[in-house]
Amino acid sequence: MNKDIKSILVHLPKLWQYDVMGSTAVLVSFSGGQSSALMGAYFCEKYPNRIGKDIHFLFGDTGQEMPETYQFIKQFETYYNIKVEKRKKDLIELIEKTGYLPNRMMRYCTSRIKEHPAKKYAVSLGYKPNDYTMALGLRYDEPLRVHRMKDRHLLPLHYGFITKQDVNSFWDEQPFKLDIPNYKGNCKFCFLKSLPKLIALAKEYPQEFLQWAELEEKHKRGKHGFRQDITFRAIYELSQQKTLFDFADSHNDEIACSCTD
Repeated sequence: MNKDIKSILVHLPKLWQYDVMGSTAVLVSFSGGQSSALMGAYFCEKYPNRIGKDIHFLFGDTGQEMPETYQFIKQFETYYNIKVEKRKKDLIELIEKTGYLPNRMMRYCTSRIKEHPAKKYAVSLGYKPNDYTMALGLRYDEPLRVHRMKDRHLLPLHYGFITKQDVNSFWDEQPFKLDIPNYKGNCKFCFLKSLPKLIALAKEYPQEFLQWAELEEKHKRGKHGFRQDITFRAIYELSQQKTLFDFADSHNDEIACSCTD
């Protein structure tokens, strides 16, 4: 770990003042997004002597992330001279194996790809459930997500009063950042994204999106597809309309998942 990096202290002193460490070890849930990476930077800079000892980083790889996300993780590892443990379980393969589609009511993708691998990783490190705490990159401006998680997880960005603007400003000052638009974050075609974002993605990646539409048609049970309001095939058809305007930054029907950004 590079102990000379103090960018959190310089740019976000309100976060630096917050002391998150207790008596248990910490498993940092690193999603590859800029918020979770800022949380990771906080742990690296404030507790450099504990990285790899009782602070560990884990990336639950869905196999459906953007190439820039994987590159960003590599840059983070190099810059801070740490290792992020990577546990991959491809979401498409998981759907084909189970025969069930994750959806807004049953988000088993989070439990199977993020939560279960985290528990297994903790066991491989020799920890029992009460020996460690999960840290999530939920911000101060995400009160609904925080409400569900605050009693069971460490939330340094929330208690450090960090907002999305703080996250963006911080990474703008760093020698590297995740340089993709907001609508491409996390799983590429996540069903929890707003309809405008999914339309924009279908327009940009038509062949891949059609594969997801076919996957939905193969495993859909009654009305239970990825979404109840519209099928991925219909989203694809909307994306092909020439009169469609660009509204990818709209969040009108978006639901925050538990994967964290």
